[in-house]
Amino acid sequence: MTEKASSKRRFPNIKEFKKTIAVGGLIASLAIVGIISGIFIFSETPKGGILKVGITQSIEEIDPLIYSRFSEEIVINHVTETLFDNIYIDGKSQTLPNLALDGNWSSDYLNFTCTLRKNVMFHDGTPFNAVAVKWNFDRITQIIDPSDPYMYWWGYLFLLPDGRWIVNKTLVLDSYTVKFVLNDVFVPFRELLTHTTTSILSPTSTPADKTLNIHTDNLVGTGSFTYDGYEPDVNMSLSPNQNFWGTKPKMDKVILTFYSPTNFTNRINILWNALLAGEIHMVDREFIKDLIRFYPDRYIELIKGAPGITVQEKPTISYYYVFFYPKLVNSTMRKAISYAINYSNILEIVPNSITARSPIPEGIPYSNTTGIDIAYYNISKARQILIDEGWPGTAGLTANDNITAGNEWEQLVTNESPLARYNLSYYPWNPYTELSPIPFPDNLKQIGVNVSCQPIWSGAPAQLETLMWMYDYNDPHNGMLDYHSKWTLWTDFNVSALDELIEEGIKETNSTLRKGIYYNIQKLIIEEICPIIFTFSARNLDIYVSNLIGWQIFPFKIVFKTVYFV
Repeated sequence: MTEKASSKRRFPNIKEFKKTIAVGGLIASLAIVGIISGIFIFSETPKGGILKVGITQSIEEIDPLIYSRFSEEIVINHVTETLFDNIYIDGKSQTLPNLALDGNWSSDYLNFTCTLRKNVMFHDGTPFNAVAVKWNFDRITQIIDPSDPYMYWWGYLFLLPDGRWIVNKTLVLDSYTVKFVLNDVFVPFRELLTHTTTSILSPTSTPADKTLNIHTDNLVGTGSFTYDGYEPDVNMSLSPNQNFWGTKPKMDKVILTFYSPTNFTNRINILWNALLAGEIHMVDREFIKDLIRFYPDRYIELIKGAPGITVQEKPTISYYYVFFYPKLVNSTMRKAISYAINYSNILEIVPNSITARSPIPEGIPYSNTTGIDIAYYNISKARQILIDEGWPGTAGLTANDNITAGNEWEQLVTNESPLARYNLSYYPWNPYTELSPIPFPDNLKQIGVNVSCQPIWSGAPAQLETLMWMYDYNDPHNGMLDYHSKWTLWTDFNVSALDELIEEGIKETNSTLRKGIYYNIQKLIIEEICPIIFTFSARNLDIYVSNLIGWQIFPFKIVFKTVYFV
């Protein structure tokens, strides 16, 4: 059975699903009627209880500098806090004060000074102040090796494109004022301070020169919940912080229960039934992938409205793509392929997908493709690009839109004389990366190109690869790392004009000019360089029982401190 036939069998009702979710849009959280600097105003009397969250990934790390899983991020974000936070209000993602009351730039944008919140205590009784903030940022430079920023998961976030630290030093001006002295202008610094890796830990309970060990150390912050402890591969529990500076959580406890991965299909079946029965109240983000992979009909049922379940959609902050290795697939072929792909077909094949055509998703500032010549499905144009460049083997071929079986372009592949042969590698354990390549062999056959799709572990040398980028914080620079020659993990990717624009985007302080820079970056990537094919974005969904309300939409985090039962 071909991959394409298999996909139709597994996802029989996908068009009906598309219509259903298109009508839904963002589900508003109506139970909270106000928010003022972390103080939430509730519209009715909340009820406590135990919030049970089913997680599909085990928790192996609790240190903000080395976590890598959504389940770990959930724990860290509730026990610790960052200086600033990000929330979705009135249709826009906004950065708000949190442990810092404000942040002000010097005239040269090399100093960022924060006034800190007073009367805040760490869970171990240590006072939160400027000394604690300095200690935490000094700890980053003691643990992360700038010569190997990917040794620890998030090291690259703290470095400039030339490899220097963003922060030169952190100064304590007084007990509640701290100044960050930068090595160079880095305009998205405030947004960086919303990311989980910048969480403030207690200097009393945290080792200064090594990361936390989940088996022997405690995670101690100032967050709305305290860390109770961890039972490996079973549970982790959090209790409300009764001394929290903001509105105290309404829940009596949060328990994260890990469902063993020894049998994936059985695990998802158990989670699904537990959710419907109210035995758990929420599932993590990875659940949706497993549901798509093993139980597509249940996924469609969930989106259409499973009884007692709420699906809340948040702004899209990621995109999936197919990357071309530049030295193996030249710019002419890259551009031709970008017009040969049936993007609508990908959206039909991949559940939970929406259009993605830019390196800056719609949920991130400065996303704008107006007036940019975006590649679309146009076989005749794809063929014309190859003919115009005199691609070997195209002499005598016609740039028409004939895709009937046995046409002259298709025959090149059928007769084992293709214009090019490529392997496309994909990650089979992720349904998004597993399904998105399905149209490629048939589509590219129509421009005389032979493509073989192989799982990443097959060992076959690949010229194309399916990948994903998820933004870490609310600034377009965060998504540019893979496009800069000094930071990219893509082999042989080096475009000096793009490097210059990315570096300008970091330093430009005028928001109007900065918007123009990121427009030009999108235009250059999409129209000229064509290093990737933007296949789709996955919808950003939170799934929980309908009697759990009070949600605020945090695009980059899952937050429980405002939720309660009714």
